[in-house]
Amino acid sequence: FKYVGLDIQQTNDGIVLGQSSYLETVENIPIERGKYEDSDTVNKNDSDNLRTLVGQLNWLGSQTRPDCSFDVLELSTSLKHPLREDMLRANKTLKKLKLEESSILFPDLGDPKLMKLVVFSDASHANLPDGYSSAGGYIIFLVGNNKRSCPLAWEAKKIRRVVKSTLAAETLALVEAVDMAYYLGRILTEILYRNKSSCNIPIECFIDNKSLWENAHSTKGVSERRCVLI
Repeated sequence: FKYVGLDIQQTNDGIVLGQSSYLETVENIPIERGKYEDSDTVNKNDSDNLRTLVGQLNWLGSQTRPDCSFDVLELSTSLKHPLREDMLRANKTLKKLKLEESSILFPDLGDPKLMKLVVFSDASHANLPDGYSSAGGYIIFLVGNNKRSCPLAWEAKKIRRVVKSTLAAETLALVEAVDMAYYLGRILTEILYRNKSSCNIPIECFIDNKSLWENAHSTKGVSERRCVLI
């Protein structure tokens, strides 16, 4: 059945969540040949079309398509002064989603008491189009003792403040991820167990930044450098 743009299906493997029907209704932005150079700012009509498409892509990315989350983040940072190349990138992202059909499976994860939350976070320093903002992201899986898993939450977003290093960006991305994982863990505990204090779902975090790992396992203080834009 369909619910608020989501295709929900129950199979022998579990519950499948997709948005193929909604994706078919999303149209790309018509771009007249020779109307703009790549670096030209677009007119209001095309700007509105871009904003609409980015909103539709964001809905897809937040519900069933984590593979486009970063693309949508990059596009959303360009909406204030959109260029022709931004419209091209938005159309390219939409084309990729339509060519690479995808859905999310929520399988049987086994004994609820043996489940855990597994968190992956990552970040890059000053990699967004404005030249100084950093992007961070995470994905959180609920993993069963039968080695099966399903994604519960994911996000790609601009780091909430300007940072001076990859270490700082990675740290803030991990903090956001752990905060969401703890929140999900409390919700799952309330759903699965009557006695809310009887069980806590364990959380495991994975990162790819050695400096962050070393600092997290060290008793030494880490100097924090802030950057103020003037």
